[in-house]
Amino acid sequence: MTLGFAYELALALACSAALLGVLLGGELPVWSWVALVAPWLGGALHRRERALPLWLGTGLAVVWIGAAVQLVLARGIEALVLGGALALMGLLAGRLLTRRESAHDAQALLVALLILFAGAAVHVQVTYALTFVLFALAAVWTLVARTLVTDAETTVEGRLGTLMRRDLVTPRFAAATGALSIIILLCTSALFVVFPRVGLGRLAVLGSLVSGFPEDVSLRGSPRAAAGGAVVARVRGLSYATFADGLYLRGAVYDTPVGAAFVHARAGPGH
Repeated sequence: MTLGFAYELALALACSAALLGVLLGGELPVWSWVALVAPWLGGALHRRERALPLWLGTGLAVVWIGAAVQLVLARGIEALVLGGALALMGLLAGRLLTRRESAHDAQALLVALLILFAGAAVHVQVTYALTFVLFALAAVWTLVARTLVTDAETTVEGRLGTLMRRDLVTPRFAAATGALSIIILLCTSALFVVFPRVGLGRLAVLGSLVSGFPEDVSLRGSPRAAAGGAVVARVRGLSYATFADGLYLRGAVYDTPVGAAFVHARAGPGH
């Protein structure tokens, strides 16, 4: 494997992992999955020393930003993180398709990192951890390979010669970058656990082990129950005779107003 191919592959994997970190949350429109084409198409163009016109990349980013604004207006302020992620995806796609120099690659990697941060807020399934690990491995590989490529950009002959070398990307290279990635993962995993917005308790797979009730009930947005015979709860495993005798449901009582929400002030669930 040549250094040039390894560099393009690592950058495409890092950007794709960041995009999947948001897309797998299932909150964005289906059409947004088209953004996954940009890392691989941009890499193929860059390998042939080609790129789309800058005005086309700018127009693409503007379209995605407009879609992000429309998403926030349609869903309300609660979709602000989703809208920001959608706008960043458009910026990343435009940057990848118009990249011409190593500075553009660094910009793309930075935007991908911001997208991954947004994914931590909208993607609370265990699959986020997989995309996080993939991004960490690919990003470290990209940065190490980029250092080698940048050092060779002093002359055209040196750049072409370095990009075509096959003795740099070896099993030892993969082991060294993998070990560095593991160190970074161990450090960032500790930060992820204590991060106030997410943490382990926010993961869907562990949410049932923490609490069955939300911390507060917001007064904003659409009402949780609607008139006109809407079903708000279903009870299973109960005979009709027992139901006819009288049915009592237990639940938390949110009795303390705090700003735009109610919180549950008692120690245990109310009746």
